[in-house]
Amino acid sequence: MRESYNIQNTDALIEFGGKLDSAIEKPVFYGEDRTETLSYKGIYNESQNELAQITSDRYTVIQHRDVVHALISGFKNKGIEVFGRLDNYGNQFRADLVFGNQKSPITDGSKGGIKLGIRAVNSYNRSTSFRLEMFGFRMICQNGMSLGKVMNDIKEVTFHTGKEKNLEIIQAIVDGFIDKVIDNSTALQMYVSKSMEDSVAWLEITKILEKFLPHQKHRDKICEKLGITMIKKINEKTKKKTYEYVLEKTGKEIINRWDFYNVITSYATHNKFSVGTENFIQEVAQKALKNNFASLIPKEVIEVEVWRISYSCSNRS
Repeated sequence: MRESYNIQNTDALIEFGGKLDSAIEKPVFYGEDRTETLSYKGIYNESQNELAQITSDRYTVIQHRDVVHALISGFKNKGIEVFGRLDNYGNQFRADLVFGNQKSPITDGSKGGIKLGIRAVNSYNRSTSFRLEMFGFRMICQNGMSLGKVMNDIKEVTFHTGKEKNLEIIQAIVDGFIDKVIDNSTALQMYVSKSMEDSVAWLEITKILEKFLPHQKHRDKICEKLGITMIKKINEKTKKKTYEYVLEKTGKEIINRWDFYNVITSYATHNKFSVGTENFIQEVAQKALKNNFASLIPKEVIEVEVWRISYSCSNRS
């Protein structure tokens, strides 16, 4: 089950946040005599009338609605208007919220630049902890930019264990995180600027995609966006698959890392993937934003290029 809500402003979060599921703890019994165990408990989704999981007695429920309430209070107290999207999966939710009235967006040479924001996720079934990550939104193409792994210090992870995580505790976490995101816009600007200056030949891009995206379907679609045709070949004897690539007229001979990154985030943002698949593709994009091309290109490709150069030079001598 997935329900998506477009968030036009901070007040809209009040309406849609109220639609999120709630959960309570239930005792767990075992054996024919239905003996209650104190070492485990059930997490019961009240909204769905079903068990979300059986967990240890150390598990603590963090309510979806408490997270959204804390976000609303944090934004309003700091005068921030947000827009974005809230995805409700029942036992899990995710909200990508962009600071709409940010005065100085990150510049990337495009109209509107990049606005900062927050990605918030939570679950009742251990699919995720309560997490807050720095998030970006490129205005010109409406690309969502997951930045939790690029900005290593700009994330907050709260596990569902230990003492009760009440609304007061969650509010303090959210307030501190909003401040941290705002304070670190300069660091994100540095990553964007450096990626715009780093370029490689188009064929090396295909090797990077082979390294980080094992699924042919995803590579094929991203190559298509770059103006590259991917051709699969199968050895009749060994049945081994190999791939050849052709640069079409719409493609570029030289591709910079910022363009490469945006093609991947565009693919992740504008297709209906499962949470796991979208997160995986966004993680590949984050590798491209954080690391220069020299470290992304597979080692064997670099060694082959060096050998070709050396061989060519020795022949000329």
